[in-house]
Amino acid sequence: MITKLFFESPGLLVAAWVVLQFILIALWSRLRSRATSRLVWAGFVAIPLLLGLSHWVVTPREHVMRLCHALASAVDAGDVQAIDAGLSSDFQAGGMTAPAFLDRVRVTLSRYHIDQPRLRDFRFESQETGEIIAEFSASARIFGPEGAMDGFVSRWRVVCRRMTESWLVTTLDPVPIPPFFFRNLNDVLR
Repeated sequence: MITKLFFESPGLLVAAWVVLQFILIALWSRLRSRATSRLVWAGFVAIPLLLGLSHWVVTPREHVMRLCHALASAVDAGDVQAIDAGLSSDFQAGGMTAPAFLDRVRVTLSRYHIDQPRLRDFRFESQETGEIIAEFSASARIFGPEGAMDGFVSRWRVVCRRMTESWLVTTLDPVPIPPFFFRNLNDVLR
């Protein structure tokens, strides 16, 4: 929770700072001491420093979230090479290796255009192996031979591992949610 507050959620950090700053100001207005005055000024100095630190420090969870957003943008652009760049050499998805998966993605993206994918509701789980499991919801507009589908929602489970300088996806699986109970990638990649 502290990591999320200080490094991953600037909005939450500002909200917590505002509450704390009002408490310090109220304390100062009641006591009017030199110590409380210094605390109030320290609070005003702290927020730009904390926001700078929050921007400068990138946590592993933020790296994974950025990777997922980059892959969603690549799907939107139909850029299979960019998707390939985000996959590890031992990638697995629905029993497919990276080359087989990318072939299926290429065929699917030639038939359907996935427009404006939005990722939200991230849940993270860190593993002892150093991997991070991210589960998130994705929504998009899909245009295909059958017409357009607005607000298509799916849920995904992605396992990522740090490889030298960057994080890469090692496993990708859909998570069944109503009304589209995709149990495997064959249901999604048509």
